[in-house]
Amino acid sequence: MIYACVDSIRPTSRRHAPSSSHDAINRHAPKGRHRTGIDPLRALGSRDDTDDVGKQPSEPGLARFLSTPSRSIGVGIGALTPATTRWYLAPMQTFSSIEQAATALKGAVVTIGNFDGLHRGHRALITRTRDLARVRGVPSAILTFHPHPARLLAPHLAPPLISTPEQRRRLFAETEVDLLVEQPFDAAFAALSADSFTWLLLHTAGVSGIVVGHDFTFGRARGGNMATLQAAAERTGTTVEIIQPISVDGLVASSTKVREFVLSGNVEAAATLLGRPFRLEGPVVRGAGRGRTIGVPTANIAVQNELLPAMGVYAVRVTLPDGTVADGACNIGMNPTFRPEATEGLAARTLSVEVHLLDRSLDLYGAQLSLAFECRLRAERRFSSVDALVAQIKADIAETRQKLSQPAHNAQPA
Repeated sequence: MIYACVDSIRPTSRRHAPSSSHDAINRHAPKGRHRTGIDPLRALGSRDDTDDVGKQPSEPGLARFLSTPSRSIGVGIGALTPATTRWYLAPMQTFSSIEQAATALKGAVVTIGNFDGLHRGHRALITRTRDLARVRGVPSAILTFHPHPARLLAPHLAPPLISTPEQRRRLFAETEVDLLVEQPFDAAFAALSADSFTWLLLHTAGVSGIVVGHDFTFGRARGGNMATLQAAAERTGTTVEIIQPISVDGLVASSTKVREFVLSGNVEAAATLLGRPFRLEGPVVRGAGRGRTIGVPTANIAVQNELLPAMGVYAVRVTLPDGTVADGACNIGMNPTFRPEATEGLAARTLSVEVHLLDRSLDLYGAQLSLAFECRLRAERRFSSVDALVAQIKADIAETRQKLSQPAHNAQPA
């Protein structure tokens, strides 16, 4: 979020700071520096291009990349109308490329990564970026990529993503960063050398600070590393900070480990690394209608996520379209009692995701639901009869009540 301090911006949102612009901006000035007489426009990220040092790489790919038109999907930080100088919290701006965001990025502190799942390690990067930007009085920014680079570079090895693009944007917005840049990772961008990538950051965008993880690499064939980045940054006076891995209960938080836990059904361990429950989302669609005939109606979800937990029964909390939350029991599987042909070798696309809402009877067809997975109750299995299945479902519902009577998973973001 941008804490704006410009005389011509009318305060329109939910936070206001002291009426004195110098008092407000000096509060966020770096320690050890003179804190009076700071130019608010400079503090918002204005940077004189004559300060830049270096020569643009002659790589043809960079020229072609910069000449490619981009489409803005961002919003302004405020209405430019005469008003008394005040600080306010503006919505996160979203941009569709580095080039399109270049003006907004001038002087910003940026963190870079794929951020799939936005786990605790990712949040440490973003939190440091946001806090450093606030101290300097400049915008904070996230630079991420879409699609995941592996989809282009090694599609056969590309992992299922933990979050949908929409989920990831919502999670980014919750961090209160000012700018989100979703750079298309296409063949032209993938072909850029490490030198060209640093030129984009340090000269085209003109950022003042970069925060990255310890294993950060960039450029064609991962030709750039931390030493490369720091050397280029020194020439423009740009700071570079390296954040070490974040461990939780002895485990390093990583997207790979989160995927492993989800795929094995250990959603509680996944939540520990994520700092929140793993979620599936999608609209309710018509199913076979078997649940209603056996007295346990279920909502069939057309899941939009790529990553699914292991087959089984789970206790979940379901966010309904009106924002209310209902307890539920969710089954992920192949309904083997009703489908004798079902085997574990069937492709994931044959799996169904069904949720029974406890103590609720709602018409949810077409509604978008969000399922937060609290714990796994059991594996899916084939029963000898429908009566045996119904008896087990009733036991599952009773266990779900017991599990969800406890407080929601309260792990806090790093």
